[in-house]
This record gives sequence, C-alpha cells and structure tokens, in this order.
Amino acid sequence: MVGAREWSMPLDRRFLLAIVGWLGTYSFFSGLLIAPTIIAGYSLVRQGVPAESLTEGMAWLVIEAHGARWGYAFTLACGGGALVVGALGTRLLRQLAAPRLDRAA
Repeated sequence: MVGAREWSMPLDRRFLLAIVGWLGTYSFFSGLLIAPTIIAGYSLVRQGVPAESLTEGMAWLVIEAHGARWGYAFTLACGGGALVVGALGTRLLRQLAAPRLDRAA
C-alpha cells in the first residue's frame, strides 16, 4: 500500500510503465523540436551531395566530423548505457518490492 491506494501491479512493473511513458512523452517533444533542424540539414545536404549519394549524405556529414569509428562507438555507448540504467533500476525496484511481496503472501 502506498499512500491511500493499494496497488495491484508490482513496483518494478509500475517503474517500467512510468519510464516508457516518460520516454514516449520526451521522444514526442524532442521530435517536435528537432524536426526543423533535420529538415534544414537535409536541405543543405541535398545541395552539396550528388543525387546518387543522397541517402548517405547525412551520415557523411556526421561521421566526417569525427570519423566512422567514433560514430559506431557513440551509438554502441548510448545503447549500452540505456541497457545498464534499465537493468539496474529494475533490479533495485525488485529488491525494494520483495519484502512487501513476502509480507503480502
């Protein structure tokens, strides 16, 4: 029981549901804010890249600044960081919820 409400869903599931909700909201507003920048960048790429290479044009601009190795490393690090944060958060919440589940049983 938390406050005046007794939750039927375990704490770790509520945590994951809240994270998904926040990520969805954050992604939506981030998309609204970044879309004009992407459109302007794509327009610039279209003017400076040959038509047959237009698909790779955006990647060229990003990777050109730091190199392909750092492009792959950054992508891998972001995915790994998200995985670690999610796993640690879920494990911690399961540990916190375990004593309460034992008492309820």
